[in-house]
Amino acid sequence: MARTALYAPAHRVMGRMPPGSRLGASQPPTISMSFDAGGMGIQDSRWQWNAGTSTTAPQVVGWPDPGLYPVIDAVPATLAPAAFAAAQIPVAGTPLTLVASSGAGVIVPTSATTMFPGGTVVPTTGRFVHAVPVYNRFGYGKQQAYAYDAATMIERCITVTSVGNDTTATILLTGVDQYGYLMRQQLTMANGGVVTTTKAFKGLISAVCSGTLSGSNVSIGTADAFGLPFYAAQQSQLWGYWNNAILYGVGTFVAGVTTIPATATTGDTCGTWIPPNASDGAKRLTLYQRPWLPQMTNPTYGLNQGLFGVFQA
Repeated sequence: MARTALYAPAHRVMGRMPPGSRLGASQPPTISMSFDAGGMGIQDSRWQWNAGTSTTAPQVVGWPDPGLYPVIDAVPATLAPAAFAAAQIPVAGTPLTLVASSGAGVIVPTSATTMFPGGTVVPTTGRFVHAVPVYNRFGYGKQQAYAYDAATMIERCITVTSVGNDTTATILLTGVDQYGYLMRQQLTMANGGVVTTTKAFKGLISAVCSGTLSGSNVSIGTADAFGLPFYAAQQSQLWGYWNNAILYGVGTFVAGVTTIPATATTGDTCGTWIPPNASDGAKRLTLYQRPWLPQMTNPTYGLNQGLFGVFQA
């Protein structure tokens, strides 16, 4: 569909009900909010509409505003080294047993969960960080729109704790990001210590060890490193609060990794942020994020990969 230029005001058109209908309502019950791809902007009206066939002159020129979006608003649980899997002796090639009940910031779903837009159905054997994803619904029927619920979208990096020397073994963690895309991270395990993923997970589906194991206990838990919903190249794209204090310049920011293709050993495709002090089940993270236009307009990535990072692996 070709893009057309419109003079303001150009309002969205929606159905309206006659006076007196449904107790005087002026809008049909199916009405929902509107969404735009890539944000909004101010058009420079001095530029005349390109009505010809030029492939270099734009139809519209102006100042883009991708928006500052509320993406996380929740209280992370205190990190716990066994939140996903209690201490157990692993067997190479056999998935570790994940926790049977919710607690320590990890949720056991009571039913299979379909996640959007990735479409992955996370089974009840999977485990979610903080909450099962929720989508706020507006409208009904064909005019229905879903909005991500910022209270349920926290992603966290994952820790693997070894009691013995497991440096001759690896562990492969398979899960999903907050958009329901499958993701994997492979780590070389530790010698009486902890290794932490560089990717932040929304859900964990399985954890499988390979190689020579020490025969000592291993557990899987949560880290104080949170995933970003949009690709971020610099911390100035973030705005918000940690424990009711503005988080400008605080904490540790890690930019999204743009390696193509992503692999099980590369970092988070959007980026992560570590708070300046530990989660304790009381400090609230309220995060707003502005998409980064240079990535969105880079021909290597295009709009979708530029906005959400390269494809998960």
